[in-house]
Amino acid sequence: MAAVSVVCMDNGEPTLERCVNSIRNQPVKTEVIIVGGPRTDYELARSIADKVIGPYDFIGVGRIQGIKLASSEYVLSCDSDSIYGENYALYALNDLSKYPAAKAGTVLPLEPTPE
Repeated sequence: MAAVSVVCMDNGEPTLERCVNSIRNQPVKTEVIIVGGPRTDYELARSIADKVIGPYDFIGVGRIQGIKLASSEYVLSCDSDSIYGENYALYALNDLSKYPAAKAGTVLPLEPTPE
């Protein structure tokens, strides 16, 4: 099974760790690259990601820089305010074997956890 690099955009949302955990629990090997914004908790990001870059004020620029760091043939773009279904990466890889782009699996928006 192919590995996948996941570029995860973050701008300080309190859901980053839950998002990354959902990515790590995929049935395929994942490389997590967190692209931070100005409000990202970089200490947390470095503790849960394989690579961390930023801060970037513009999401498009940051996402492109994250993709450039990806070491896998396939790259999924994710956002830190979502959790990803248990087969999200697998469905994406299956679709990418047939089509040049894919939207796969379940993505659930997260409610911020009360502090």
